[in-house]
Amino acid sequence: MENLAELQRLLEAPLEEQRKGQWKYVELRPITSAYANGVEKCVEEYAFHRLDLQPRLADLYQKFDGDSIRRRIQRAQRAGLTIEAGRSPELLEEFYDLHVVTRRRQKLPPHPKFWFQHMLNCLGQMATIRVARKAGRPIAAILTIENQRSFIYKYGCSDARFHNLGGMPFLFWNMIQSAKAAGHTQLDMGRSRVENHGLVTFKDHWGTSRQKLVYMRYPPHKDITDGQTYPLRMAKMVFGSCPNRILRAIGRLLYPHIG
Repeated sequence: MENLAELQRLLEAPLEEQRKGQWKYVELRPITSAYANGVEKCVEEYAFHRLDLQPRLADLYQKFDGDSIRRRIQRAQRAGLTIEAGRSPELLEEFYDLHVVTRRRQKLPPHPKFWFQHMLNCLGQMATIRVARKAGRPIAAILTIENQRSFIYKYGCSDARFHNLGGMPFLFWNMIQSAKAAGHTQLDMGRSRVENHGLVTFKDHWGTSRQKLVYMRYPPHKDITDGQTYPLRMAKMVFGSCPNRILRAIGRLLYPHIG
């Protein structure tokens, strides 16, 4: 009850502003789930993963799941995959093409390209795109953020036709090596929706620690991409089948509402 009382005191002023119409809503994103105890207005739950980078690289590698991670890294090496890292317009275009096909596979609208361009412009050297290629063809990509205190995996995308080559584990292993070489002691692998069992399990297989995150919003709302109502099922059918150029346009249109 103490955490709930603290939460109520914390929210008194912002909720008053929301009631007056000054703010549309108030959202709380704590890094602990303690404040969610006794609260019924939890709108989103996530799994948050961190990797301890203090062990030696060889020891870290041995903690990876043998079948789903180490074997796929070895497969990528045997397949001759290469990785290019940077923030050039060409890398951004390759990353975004893969982002669009990934969101279509997930039956979700993509972020607009300008969102990623703004990230690169604002973060500069702190943001890095890594693209894995097979014979020059982009098959997977990730976007990471790094500063003096932290190394963060932010976005990932891939072409499902080449998943058997292990492009994404290969990129993650490269990311881990880069973070370790830069002297970081932790790698933030980001949050995942708890219902996304595949992604949660993938991050578990890297020897990470998992933490529960609960976000709360007042008043509560349903995200446009959540739920199983008929309009949303129809929308997902559209997202999953329309051409890339149309999906890009849908992302630009919907981004102000779901971004």
